[in-house]
Amino acid sequence: WLYREPPPVDWGHMPQDLKAFAGSTLNRRANAVAKLARRWEQLDEEQRHTLRKQVKKLRYAAEFFSTLYGADAVKKYLASQQAMQKVLGAMNDAAVAHLMLQDVAAENPGMGFAAGAVAGWYEATSDVALEKAEEPLQALQQAKPFW
Repeated sequence: WLYREPPPVDWGHMPQDLKAFAGSTLNRRANAVAKLARRWEQLDEEQRHTLRKQVKKLRYAAEFFSTLYGADAVKKYLASQQAMQKVLGAMNDAAVAHLMLQDVAAENPGMGFAAGAVAGWYEATSDVALEKAEEPLQALQQAKPFW
């Protein structure tokens, strides 16, 4: 047979190695978020979308490695990620809707007024999200890493 028994796993060393890997991964993700978040006021629509993706990646990594750490610290940290993701998600939805509605109006000239009304509603939701961004942004920037 070609099958070989895998070598035994040394569980005594595995958690520390895994925690080191988790910490390194989480640091890299958190630094990418912090770099963009520091410049929040200067970010354009595309850069805010990039921030949204970076926050999502950080949150997913934090959720993935959460069982290695204390539940309370992880829960607080994840709450800051979720709040900012909600704000950025509303802003991104408005940007995507605007592009889609432009296409609808261009292809169906009779739909221009309706498309404009819907685009205006999305613009208003984006403005509200932007106004509400300060608190989640501060929470995101002040979130204490649990790793």
